[in-house]
Amino acid sequence: GIHGDNAGYNIGEGTGLATAIAILEDVTFLGLKGYGAVDVSTVNLGRRPNYLLGTSFDLFGLTLAVEFEDDVDPDPAAANPEDGYIDHWDAGTSLDWNGVAVEVVADSEGDWALGVGYALYRFSAAAVIENVAKGQNHKAGLNIDATLGAQLDGLELSLDLDQNLAWGLSGQFSLGNSGLSLYATYDASEGGGSLGSRLIF
Repeated sequence: GIHGDNAGYNIGEGTGLATAIAILEDVTFLGLKGYGAVDVSTVNLGRRPNYLLGTSFDLFGLTLAVEFEDDVDPDPAAANPEDGYIDHWDAGTSLDWNGVAVEVVADSEGDWALGVGYALYRFSAAAVIENVAKGQNHKAGLNIDATLGAQLDGLELSLDLDQNLAWGLSGQFSLGNSGLSLYATYDASEGGGSLGSRLIF
């Protein structure tokens, strides 16, 4: 799946101190769900505490979710007086309707992604267009991945394509209800693949 992950409760990291966090979650009202967390060690009268708030809404296959974090510098002399009340955020929405799934996510670092999927009987197709902000990781920039899949009597096949039209093929065959399956993969960009078996019990 795709996700925005810039906001997250990581306060207290690198300080060498144990951080106590008060969490309020699963507050639900008319389909609207909310949660929050506060770094207890930052609660004082001189400044606002570090906190994280999030909410989600789910109605008839449509989901909306927003999360934001205020991570105030523990050293008042180092704090930027222009800092707002939201330092990091991420948001997403998704729709699942009659076999069609659409998902959009974004965050405060400039990352965003759009995913579209469709399933009909034993066939499926999915595509993800993703932009990773520069400096985040080795996949920075625009990335496109598409997958076509099929399931036929214990046989699962999958074809993957990326923005450079590099393709990969994978297949798995399950042997009845024994829990044993055989698999094979091939990646054209690497010029090789793998063969093997799995046993699930």
